[in-house]
Amino acid sequence: MPELPEVETVRKTLKRQILEKKIKEVQVLYHPIVSSDLKEFKKNLLGQQIKDIKRIGK
Repeated sequence: MPELPEVETVRKTLKRQILEKKIKEVQVLYHPIVSSDLKEFKKNLLGQQIKDIKRIGK
């Protein structure tokens, strides 16, 4: 499990790179992690805009 400073570094980097961008493609590499219908999941994400990136502790 990554330590807090590493997680925060990744969060800040992602925030700089993808904030306010739209989702154009969705690839699910591990299907069991999606609890709903996979096609519906992808459909709901496409075109959405990334507003913020947060981290949640244990």
